[in-house]
Amino acid sequence: EGGEKMSKSKKNYTDPLELVEKFGVDAVRYFLLSSPVIKGESVEFVDKSVEEVYKKVIQRLENVLSLYEMNKKSVVVNYSIGENVLDRWILSRIHELVKDATIGYDTYMLDEATRGVDQFVDDLSVWYIRRTRGALKGDSGEDVQKSTYGVLRYVLETFAKVVAPVMPFVAERIYTTIGGEKESVHLESWPTGGVIESEVIAEMKKTRELVSLGLMKRTALK
Repeated sequence: EGGEKMSKSKKNYTDPLELVEKFGVDAVRYFLLSSPVIKGESVEFVDKSVEEVYKKVIQRLENVLSLYEMNKKSVVVNYSIGENVLDRWILSRIHELVKDATIGYDTYMLDEATRGVDQFVDDLSVWYIRRTRGALKGDSGEDVQKSTYGVLRYVLETFAKVVAPVMPFVAERIYTTIGGEKESVHLESWPTGGVIESEVIAEMKKTRELVSLGLMKRTALK
């Protein structure tokens, strides 16, 4: 921290095993693989950065999985085509993540292959899940609940395959929770992706920005 060279003699960094014990090895792996250090550039390795990965990525995924398990009533079948705009958006986002990760790995740009993971988790947890919570609970009827669960299962399974190289234990946790067909996610083929509705992604981004501005204004007026 502060730009000083990491040194064993100075002991100016936390023992890596302590970080792993506290935040998990996947948090450390993701922080490093998505950072400039992958290209041989300097990076400030601070405990707080690893903690942020744990809180904003891993813990959020755990919350999504908890909700998934809480309201699931039967075997869920994947839905790779969405009917409403939220489903179309999250499907487009996971397909976009597959595309970017594939290009990154194929060109050996590991930071570019992994960097979009945290933003996708934010989109999934903070935006999609919060607005489909009622549908997942069955408030909108059995058919809507079934289709929403199908979309969410497809998204989670695809996500698990995409992050398996960089967050192997998290990927396995997701895959096991949704009941993947194979013994392990690491025996699955790389996902092929699907339709990316760029206009839907762009419009949803604008919507989120407007909502954020509205919330900021409301807070300022309190």
